[in-house]
Amino acid sequence: MKNILIALSLLLQPNLNKDDFEKSYYDSMVYNGATRGVEQAFESSLIIESMSAKTGGVSLGSGNLIKIGKHEVVFTAYHVVEDSIFAMAVEKNGNAMPVSLIYADPYKDFAVLVLEGPTIVTTAAKLKMRYDNGIGKPVYHVGHPSVIQFNLSRGVITSLGGDHITTDSFSLPGSSGSVVFGERGDVIGIVIAIAQTLQFDRPELIEEVVRVSLINYLDVQAIVEVLENETARAGSGNNNN
Repeated sequence: MKNILIALSLLLQPNLNKDDFEKSYYDSMVYNGATRGVEQAFESSLIIESMSAKTGGVSLGSGNLIKIGKHEVVFTAYHVVEDSIFAMAVEKNGNAMPVSLIYADPYKDFAVLVLEGPTIVTTAAKLKMRYDNGIGKPVYHVGHPSVIQFNLSRGVITSLGGDHITTDSFSLPGSSGSVVFGERGDVIGIVIAIAQTLQFDRPELIEEVVRVSLINYLDVQAIVEVLENETARAGSGNNNN
């Protein structure tokens, strides 16, 4: 009922363009009593499509649009774009934009991309961080497993270990690169792997044991430095013209 009322009110506005209508429609999909973490996870989510340099095949991953100061970038897992000769970010309405890799930490399996075009229906999640990550903390991420896109998973932190944590949020291939948020919208880390076990010598996924690479202030400082250098380089190029 809420979505119907919102759609009707938008249709009655004479100057509303298609992009505004689409954005309001997708934003209204989130339950109005949901936590800030759910809103951030869903509204900032993007599909990452990557073409492999080795095979020429296209793989599907996840990412989220994150606002750092005046910059908007995409957080994802490094292995999603590691072997890529071309990658795109796809919004909920199908709008696709090429992306470029500007920062990578292969050890943490973390990468940052920049969009080569404006978004239409995706809202950047403002980067904020907390140091209350403990066992039992509720967490959320939106991924794109092959069976369904823009799928919300929720759970809690189940173990802690150095630069990584484990959650019991349901996840499947296609969710790698999803940003994991806390209830208050804080950025915790990036989904990088799903646990596996061997059954009759064949690997079998354990969908509710999800490995997450933590993002910390040192990562953010490194990203900000790269962004500032890119901005300075672009400004220098414009001055030369």
